[in-house]
Amino acid sequence: MISNLQGCGYSLSIKRETEVDQDSGSAKNTMNETHDESAATSKLYNLEVNPELSPITRRERALFDLKFEEKPNGCWEWTGSKRPLGYGRVKFRGKCECAHRVSYYMNKGPIPRDMYVCHKCDNPPCVNPDHLFLGTPVENAADKFSKGRAGVVSGELHWMRLRPERIKRGEATGHAILTTEQVLEIRAKYPMGQFTHRSLGDLYGVSEPLIYAILHRRCWKHIP
Repeated sequence: MISNLQGCGYSLSIKRETEVDQDSGSAKNTMNETHDESAATSKLYNLEVNPELSPITRRERALFDLKFEEKPNGCWEWTGSKRPLGYGRVKFRGKCECAHRVSYYMNKGPIPRDMYVCHKCDNPPCVNPDHLFLGTPVENAADKFSKGRAGVVSGELHWMRLRPERIKRGEATGHAILTTEQVLEIRAKYPMGQFTHRSLGDLYGVSEPLIYAILHRRCWKHIP
């Protein structure tokens, strides 16, 4: 499965600090994770032009390794906070990142712009670098379709194009204020010059903007 990096999180703060004492070799289990919706722009893009981000410190790797669990099937399942679709999220160098993308960067290197990190195992919380690979947006879409995870199909393959008879319009929607007959009356009366938008709105109990939208076919477009 493939996931984009941006939009990694709802507002969530989890504090558990981990400090690694490199001099004594001892480590205190601490970790500080803060996930914020405003941290959508990732530092994992174009890492090759950000040399200061390249070295992975021992502390960063220790913090990351505390947050996954190895499974018998080979997956390293993220045990920290997750996105609604199951992808892990983690605080990495001041930004909220997708955990599988951080794992790819730590173990395989920079992620080029506009590339996705895909799962061979089709397991969203997995961060095992052996289960991850890069894919283009086209490969991203193909992978989703092949695994039956394509949530929305657009263009000519959209269900509204393939099955237009199933689209509910007018009174069939259940929340229409007017009827088809009234819409036809409005469109017939206005050209006669005896009614304004306001007077038609008062007559049929709707607003002027709605009368305008009906006359200009911005709504009830299925009615000729």
